[in-house]
Amino acid sequence: MLSTIIMGLVLVAISAALLISHWQQWQANRSRAGSDADFRQFVHRQLRRRTVASSLAGIVGFALIAFEQVPRTPWSITAYLLSLVLAASWMLFLGLADLRATRKFHERQQLDKIAVHLRRAQANPQARKGEETRVR
Repeated sequence: MLSTIIMGLVLVAISAALLISHWQQWQANRSRAGSDADFRQFVHRQLRRRTVASSLAGIVGFALIAFEQVPRTPWSITAYLLSLVLAASWMLFLGLADLRATRKFHERQQLDKIAVHLRRAQANPQARKGEETRVR
């Protein structure tokens, strides 16, 4: 049972460290966002996803520490384990959603940069001819 308590304490400590890290990253990105509404919205949603997932890790840690307080009946043990599985599944889901949203945001940024470059090239055909001769 000591290993369960240690694992719970480790999860709580990791959760606290992650929450602090997310908060610091959000403050840095918030000042960097400026007037870019899409970036501000992305950073806000990212903070929300990561805060919920990190908080759930802490809750699971506290649940592991409190395991001795769970009555030893089939229903209570089943409910306890089911809640741990649901919390872990939700953390996994939020992690995958964060991965997808981050990748999608960065892809959109790259596409916007390419679109700006293409518009500049179309607006200045002389520069484009110069690039073609240099490439050959």
